[in-house]
Amino acid sequence: MAKKRNRFQSNSDFTEANLPHTRPQVFKSVYRTRFFYILKVSLLLIAFCLPLFIWQIFMQFKIDDIALSLAEDMSNSSEILSETLWNVIFKNLVALPFFALCGLGFGGAIHAFQKLVWNQISFASDFFEGFKKSFLRYLACGILFGLSFFLLEFTIYALPLTDFDFIIRAICYGLSIVQICFFAIFIAFIYLQYEYYSLKFFNAISNAFKLMIKSFFPCLLFILIIAIPYFLMFIKVRMLYFALIFVFLFVSSPGLISLILYIDFKFDVLINRSSFPEIVDRGVFRERNYMHEK
Repeated sequence: MAKKRNRFQSNSDFTEANLPHTRPQVFKSVYRTRFFYILKVSLLLIAFCLPLFIWQIFMQFKIDDIALSLAEDMSNSSEILSETLWNVIFKNLVALPFFALCGLGFGGAIHAFQKLVWNQISFASDFFEGFKKSFLRYLACGILFGLSFFLLEFTIYALPLTDFDFIIRAICYGLSIVQICFFAIFIAFIYLQYEYYSLKFFNAISNAFKLMIKSFFPCLLFILIIAIPYFLMFIKVRMLYFALIFVFLFVSSPGLISLILYIDFKFDVLINRSSFPEIVDRGVFRERNYMHEK
């Protein structure tokens, strides 16, 4: 059957040899053939994340100014640290609705990118279709991650006000980092389950926990790539803050697509091969898939 050519594809016909046979090849293929589609979806995601970016950067300026005053006047350090902590609490409470908006944005982007890597017909409008089907669930996921982020920052800024020794502080810092990594991967598995299966929210939570335990460290690598714009905020160069959008476009979006492909692989290994063999390797054109279709 003849297929419509994409304007970025070569003039060669589609043959089995030209189709992606592995998920890394799927990644290369979607960037080679649908780069501008990925750019559109990424810009839509940025639009949903922009209020959070602006608020975080604005408040970071204020917190940095307080830190400078601390460096100039160490005699008033406890009061300045307390003021910093209250600003952090205020920043994160106000940010919760912005995190909810980000939750919707990631729901839309994951739906659009998932259709893309499955080699399905996909349009930018799929972004909005994605979060409409699970609107409240994705809002809840965004707020849940916002609370996790709140706990991380509260720990970072509250511990200097305590009398805990170094070991206790190190344990608290470590646990706060582990919990936000845990929630990021946990939420990713919730999102992707709704692309594959029809299930209740509490069942998705239970499954996500089990799947995350078996896939924590590989998923963590992709989560850290997606979070690179946040890490750059700790570099005290204010002009760098304005480059975060470009970093998100060209680093975080590939990280998100890679995470989707990896979780697709884990679903195949842990669930689909035994329960849903008809959807194993969806979007991957292995030789056995052709033999099955014939």
